[in-house]
Amino acid sequence: MSDDPGTGSGDVHTTLASLLSDASTVFYTVELGRSDFDDLRLHLVDEADGAAVVVLRGWKCKRTEDFFDEVASALQFPWYFGENWDAFEEAIGDLSWLPADGYVLMVNDAGELLSEAPGELRTLLDILGAASSDESPCKVVLGLGERGGDAAERFAKSGAQLVPLGR
Repeated sequence: MSDDPGTGSGDVHTTLASLLSDASTVFYTVELGRSDFDDLRLHLVDEADGAAVVVLRGWKCKRTEDFFDEVASALQFPWYFGENWDAFEEAIGDLSWLPADGYVLMVNDAGELLSEAPGELRTLLDILGAASSDESPCKVVLGLGERGGDAAERFAKSGAQLVPLGR
């Protein structure tokens, strides 16, 4: 991983200690290429004792139906998952089949997430924001690529309060 402040493993480790306990933040961002993002994922898996760390591939989630397929697979949603926003809200709010002390949902190439269904992004962000609680924190790490300004702006315009990871 790079030595840039906020993306080096030391900075991420410091942030990781409070990632799940920070009740005020749900959406974190990192500007890393795919390889460094995967290194971060491995670091979180090693350090996130008791938490479930899962990855969504943003490039596989351009359309709403593709997002539902990807998230259902990554989080192993039950067979009866209805592949609509109401069903997603219900499933993400009750991850009893994936017991953990908290959940970290990492989205690689997040700029591609719902890029062909831009009106749906606010719905997704609202549901994810509401899913995080003190009892079962759900944090989202958005991998914005190495030049993530446009993607970050898109998420911010859709209502996400973004915090750079490690800052």
